[in-house]
Amino acid sequence: MALLLGPGCTTVVPLQTASTVPRGTWRLGGQAAVSPWCGLSRDVANRCAFLPEGTPLPEVRLQGRTGMAEATDMGVSLFASAEVPAGLGPVVRGGVYVDGKRELLSRELGGERRQVVSVAPGVGLALTPVVPRGGPAPDVDVALPVLFGHQTEGWEWVAGAQVLERFQWRMAEADPEQRWRARTEVGLTAGVFSRGLARTAYQLSYVAPVDRLSGGRLTFGFGLVFDVTP
Repeated sequence: MALLLGPGCTTVVPLQTASTVPRGTWRLGGQAAVSPWCGLSRDVANRCAFLPEGTPLPEVRLQGRTGMAEATDMGVSLFASAEVPAGLGPVVRGGVYVDGKRELLSRELGGERRQVVSVAPGVGLALTPVVPRGGPAPDVDVALPVLFGHQTEGWEWVAGAQVLERFQWRMAEADPEQRWRARTEVGLTAGVFSRGLARTAYQLSYVAPVDRLSGGRLTFGFGLVFDVTP
């Protein structure tokens, strides 16, 4: 699940399967995310709730997951994104995201195929070291994705829904009480992951603030990960 937003907003939930990583196995790799379209409204001036101050560049992320116990895993990822505002120089952001995933339901389909329902709550911290206005801007994101996975012989098809709570710090605000801003967002995702030691992933997502559902971002993500057993 991937999202590239304007300043103060970065990818929250990384691409992942609904099924967990087996205990004793590491899943290592990376992903990239781009947002080709923002907003569903025909009103171009007001269609988007995430208004970047320039041209957003693809976000990149390195991630690792490992099985902790039966039907439970944990993941850590490092990400970086940037925008190029006109005449102001690039705005670069980086951060870390940590999450845990637990399978709630598992239904055998025969062979090594299953249907899985899981939850993957996580917390992320992002930082813009230098911005054209306002100084450093740390953000804290709390996410609760719910994932459904259907496995075939070669693929795992995943549909998901998520709730995000974003806490954003704005140094430019004169009133200290107004510097921390909170916003709730919701999203839907659909993706497919190959099965095997080397896995490719493709995913499409849409995330928007709850008070402006037509003003979200449509994002395409691609990932490549490898299962490694020490």
